[in-house]
Amino acid sequence: MEHLPPVGWADVVTKQDLEHQRIAMSKDMELLRASTTKDMELVRAAMAKDLSEGLRGLERRMDSHFRATVGVLVTTLVVVIGALASLA
Repeated sequence: MEHLPPVGWADVVTKQDLEHQRIAMSKDMELLRASTTKDMELVRAAMAKDLSEGLRGLERRMDSHFRATVGVLVTTLVVVIGALASLA
């Protein structure tokens, strides 16, 4: 005890003080874990929604492009067949 700094007994930490602090810290950590878990689930849901909407938009654009390309190919085929028929 003679090695303690010259302070009053109110400034000395007891095992009970440490246990109270450990319990409070455990509760804080549990709240933080629950909050972080909830936040991560919200982020995952938002990302899934954005990805799903992005994929639907990409599908629509690809479908539109495919239809346009098929239309050009069919028109070209009709013209070629017509040209071959007229040559025959």
